[in-house]
Amino acid sequence: MEKRLVDQQNLPQWLSLVEKRELRVGIIGLGYVGLPLVLLFSQEGFRVTGFDIDAAKVERLNAGESYIHRIDPNVPIEDTVGAMARLIQQGKVRHLGLCEAGPNTIRRAHKTHPITAIETEYSLWTRDVEHEILPTLKELGIGLVPYSPLGRGFLSGSFAKRDDLIASDRRHAHPRFQEGNFEKNLTLLGPLKAAAEKRGVTMAQVALAWLLARGDNIVPIPGTKRRKYLEENAAAVDITLSDAEVKALEQAFPPQAAAGLRYPEFQLKMMGI
Repeated sequence: MEKRLVDQQNLPQWLSLVEKRELRVGIIGLGYVGLPLVLLFSQEGFRVTGFDIDAAKVERLNAGESYIHRIDPNVPIEDTVGAMARLIQQGKVRHLGLCEAGPNTIRRAHKTHPITAIETEYSLWTRDVEHEILPTLKELGIGLVPYSPLGRGFLSGSFAKRDDLIASDRRHAHPRFQEGNFEKNLTLLGPLKAAAEKRGVTMAQVALAWLLARGDNIVPIPGTKRRKYLEENAAAVDITLSDAEVKALEQAFPPQAAAGLRYPEFQLKMMGI
């Protein structure tokens, strides 16, 4: 599928080429501002950046959920969520979500308009959300969408050395993949590998099954480029870990067990707001 990049300036011309002027999307992502849409991911394969749905006069937008992917500390969350809620009022989306928001922001946002889901990083080696975020979501009846549920591929056991990542791989910039930390983190994988071998499944499937065991409101979103891994990941829903298996994995990956920050420090400053 060809990918198209469209900006605010040429969007009207591009839309004129679309026979039905209709955008069918899975998720709309909003950046630091409430009104302009910064990222729009389409099932048809194109990506739109930086335009206002109202200004674009799109006749019909069919989207499941609208997320704001980072919280702007300079804009009250009430203003941002209020603007997002207009998309629901206009029938363009059905649900609202936030990404990497702190517990206080979640409460304020949910009071402004019901929030359906919070997207944030959560996996065996990133368990920060368990302290405040998960209890808050449970209290408010909000779902959790963990991204990077396989630790950016690390928990799949695909990497034995740093050179397994190509030179241009952006994970080289992530502290956990840098020299020293990478080697220390490899030592965490033994129990995960053993659990997978005992069941005859992949390490990735066990890591996803652990997440699914954390609550009925948790829906991880592992990423992949290959159909093989897509099918393997989806099959994790059929794996039910025993209480003993869950406990063993949590003992093997206690909070803060991973060496290195989950993001470069400058990026972490934009999270948990």
